[in-house]
Amino acid sequence: MNDQAHSESPSPSPSRIAIATDLTELDKLIPHAIAQAKSTHSSVCLIHALPQSDDTRLSRGRTPCSESDRSPACDALEAASHHIEASGIPCTIVVERGVAAEVVTAAVRAEGATSLLIGTHVHGSAGQRILGNVANCLLRSTSIPVFVIGPRVLPDQSHATPSRILHPVSLTGKYRESATVASQLAHTHGAELLLLHIVDLSVLRGSYVPEILTKKNRELQALKAEDHQGTNIQTVVSCGTKVQEILRIATVTDSDWIVMAIEHDYPWWSKTNNAAYRVISQSDRPVVVLRQPPPRATMPLLQNLHHSTAPA
Repeated sequence: MNDQAHSESPSPSPSRIAIATDLTELDKLIPHAIAQAKSTHSSVCLIHALPQSDDTRLSRGRTPCSESDRSPACDALEAASHHIEASGIPCTIVVERGVAAEVVTAAVRAEGATSLLIGTHVHGSAGQRILGNVANCLLRSTSIPVFVIGPRVLPDQSHATPSRILHPVSLTGKYRESATVASQLAHTHGAELLLLHIVDLSVLRGSYVPEILTKKNRELQALKAEDHQGTNIQTVVSCGTKVQEILRIATVTDSDWIVMAIEHDYPWWSKTNNAAYRVISQSDRPVVVLRQPPPRATMPLLQNLHHSTAPA
């Protein structure tokens, strides 16, 4: 949220929203896609990967689909497309056979999508298993913002259009870049942005607790002062366990979206980044996941976002 970030960072308003779907969660995804597309004057692309055949597995590629293969999937996708277009939003469909994550990633690039909307299913008790392999791969490989509709988000328009966005801030690493994107999202949707820093409970057992809390408050206020977009920003410093505190603050403040940043190259077993997984699996509101850029990159996340909110 500094001057350099502001001068180099385009608006995160998507001109094209990609929806990756296995067809089981379309009812949950469509209301959010319609709300976002209306707010940002965007078009929509529905992406579906058909299961691999034996030949496809051997070639490890994507293959054209026969009409008989495509028909059942296309029927559901065309019905969804008609629903979206009835709201005045242009919508296209991509159906290919192959590894789901590869099909989606290729389609996102080919379609020029600037945000990705996905749903998740409950597969187990651990954060990564709840997300599932496809969602996990997409979060690891996609540099555009990923809007994740978790298993506890209701299938209606609750929280589809944000009036308040919660963004937990680590105050370490490249937190300014993700805060900039969160501010731009809030500004685009006319929402308030709540910057949250959570102090671990272990700090309360040490010395200089008031000084530490005061310091964190000052750092959040300094981050707020760096914003030049006119976003309505509030700050809060809280103490507690990270995931539980994020969920609690989201509830008590009635935040509509939670914006979480993850490292660009986080390992599968990383406990730090599993916090984002656990928030997704437990939250009853959408979670926007932003991959933080690598140390020597020039803000690739922000460079992937378009300036204009004009209709595609």
